[in-house]
Amino acid sequence: MKNRHILQVKNLKAYLLSKQGPIKIVDGVNLKIFEGETLGLVGETGAGKTVTSLAILGILQPLGEGKPLWEVEGEAFFKSKNLMKLSKEELRKIRGTEMAWIPQNPIASLHPIDMVGHQTGEAVEFHRDIEASRIMKLVVEHLGQVEIADAKKRYYDFRDQFSGGEGQRILIAMSLIRNPSLLIADEPTYSLDVTVQRQVLELLKAMKREFSLSMLLITHNLGIVAEMSDHVAVMYAGKIMEYGDVVTIFKDPKHPYTRGLLAAVPSIHTKKGLFKFQGIPGTHPDPRYPIPGCKFHPRCRYATPFCGEKEPEMIEIKPGHLVNCLRVKEI
Repeated sequence: MKNRHILQVKNLKAYLLSKQGPIKIVDGVNLKIFEGETLGLVGETGAGKTVTSLAILGILQPLGEGKPLWEVEGEAFFKSKNLMKLSKEELRKIRGTEMAWIPQNPIASLHPIDMVGHQTGEAVEFHRDIEASRIMKLVVEHLGQVEIADAKKRYYDFRDQFSGGEGQRILIAMSLIRNPSLLIADEPTYSLDVTVQRQVLELLKAMKREFSLSMLLITHNLGIVAEMSDHVAVMYAGKIMEYGDVVTIFKDPKHPYTRGLLAAVPSIHTKKGLFKFQGIPGTHPDPRYPIPGCKFHPRCRYATPFCGEKEPEMIEIKPGHLVNCLRVKEI
């Protein structure tokens, strides 16, 4: 089972179409998600993680028939179907049924003047001809599964009557109501306090087991990645810098950016018992101004002049462990 890809992304590129010309936000991303497993996509804010997920889902463009804001290239095979070649109608049939998405900002993602119960059942109503009473029963069942107390009564409530943690649970219920194969969770613990974060993560684990889900988990929290993921893709400035199984990435990171991210996590394991903390110098690059050579070289402690001249390619340093660095064999 785990040897089969449920999603394979090849050379995905996404350009924001501005007045100054196209701005490359996602730059040749390759990803694999195996059936029943979770891929953690990690990186700083602005790395292109969310845009990658929206490009895969085919929902980058705004609603309506206005001028396109994005241009997408590459391939994304979901169960052997290339999503980039499907029509809008064919994509709609897959989204919300076989593929589901949990966006950031749980409360803001809900409609302010529509009952939460009705919103939760919209995917069923849109994709299936089913009577209203059956939809309501299904919604109440799923709200109960994600531990919304008194679900039948709260079916009629509006988003402002729920906490952030409850909003996240509602979004999880929405995403699972059609029993999808692949769940894309974009910062599922965003803006939640640590206690509620723990509850949401445990809920996601339980739902993953119960529904036999594969998952793309987008986050900048390395602790969540370590706990939830089977494989990890480290993203920087629109590119995947390192890819491997979760144990390899945390125990034997090879890319300087991955090492920097791990070093930036506070640790108490020092001789004096004090917190040890290291940051990555500089700031995340502005995609409007392309960087020659390796995108990370202006912030890299191992960079040489050559790193600013030649763009690196992914190298498989051992089976399943890929690194995008010119000096990976030296450092």
